[in-house]
Amino acid sequence: MALPELQSLSPLHEEAALLLAQGHKQKDIAAHLNVAEMTITRWKQSPLFEQKLTEFKRQIHSESLAYAQEKMGHMQVRAVDRLDFLIDQAESEAVQLGAVREVLDRGPLRVQRGPGGDAPKGGIILEAKMLIAMRQVAEMTGDTEMRQALEIIQLPASEPPSESKPDHASDGLV
Repeated sequence: MALPELQSLSPLHEEAALLLAQGHKQKDIAAHLNVAEMTITRWKQSPLFEQKLTEFKRQIHSESLAYAQEKMGHMQVRAVDRLDFLIDQAESEAVQLGAVREVLDRGPLRVQRGPGGDAPKGGIILEAKMLIAMRQVAEMTGDTEMRQALEIIQLPASEPPSESKPDHASDGLV
């Protein structure tokens, strides 16, 4: 005999779905909700319950991803601050140069090394969008020192300068 299909989810159903999505064991959920474990097994067979379970899993995944991205952003700020400290205050010149190299090799400013490991003339290449954005910031803020520094940096030949504002949406920056 087929069991009746769930027509709607009660708060108990939703709590069970949420706890399952969070990774709790079915046995523990049943004890917590004071229902038989077989009841939860039956609920899981309902398309409505399964839909709610999937919704909760997606929500948890999305929240976890947002948290991880935020945490990574904070860590990147700390890393940049640490590199800044090492460049300015490390006692060892080797440590200072290593920090400088990390900034140049990993930041938006890239050093294109030649066959011997040396940077060729004009070897510092700034990504076009970043350069355009930095020039706009210098213009808006009136930072003449930054503007003068950016004027000597050439855009790569493959990307001509654009007068339009950079499209941050395509970069994942909003």
